[in-house]
Parts: sequence; C-alpha cells; structure tokens
Amino acid sequence: MTADARTLDERLVLRFFAAWDSSDPDLICSFLTPDVHYSDQGLPAREGIEGVREHLTRLFPSLHVRIETVHIASCGGVVLTERFDYLRVLPYGKEVKLAVMGALEVVGGKIAAFRDYSDLRTSEAALAQASGSASAR
Repeated sequence: MTADARTLDERLVLRFFAAWDSSDPDLICSFLTPDVHYSDQGLPAREGIEGVREHLTRLFPSLHVRIETVHIASCGGVVLTERFDYLRVLPYGKEVKLAVMGALEVVGGKIAAFRDYSDLRTSEAALAQASGSASAR
C-alpha cells in the first residue's frame, strides 16, 4: 500500500522519499534546510546539509535505498511516517526490507529535521545476512 498524502508537507515528504531511489545526494539534499538535523536511531546524527550530503556520498556506492510509505500523517509542520525501507547491498543485489517509523519537521517548504526509528539489531542482522549471502555466491 502506498500512502495518500493530503497536505503540502506530506507531499513534500513523499517526494523526498522518492528521491532516495535516485541515489543522488544533491537531489535528496535539495529537500533539506541548510541547518537540517538527521538522526537514525542508534547511529551518529548528521548535522547540516553538508553533513548529510557527505553521509549519502559515502553510503550510495555500497547501498541502494528505496522507500515505500505505508501511512503518513501530519500536524503543524511535523510529518509522521510508517514505512518500509528497502536496502539493496551493492553490487550483490540482495534486497532487505526494514520497518521504519519517521518524524520529519518541515519549515518553509524544506525538511529541517529528519528522525528515523527502527530496530537497529534487526537492521544490522538483515544487512549482514544480505552481505554474507551474496559473498557466498
């Protein structure tokens, strides 16, 4: 199921998530404020657009990300999402499906904060299995 966005903020977030499929750090960062805060539970936070761009530039040569939003809701500039992030370890092609909840704060038509919540142990185990399975080929 794909989420049905009703507000401008929700549509912005869905376009932002769609941009991840491009693996283009500049396109993804075009949705962010210069002082954006990005945190993924259990991992170091990224501060500022350059910190996010640097992280994505290191990430994309080894990982492809596709996002499927299941539910989306917003109130007062905060957009909450329930989604599945599909991570494909490159160059192997094994895709891992991870359940994620996210909170994004929109200010002036840009994303000022992006916080993801998931089970880090499940994510690490799935990615390790995807890498291990692929290397056994």
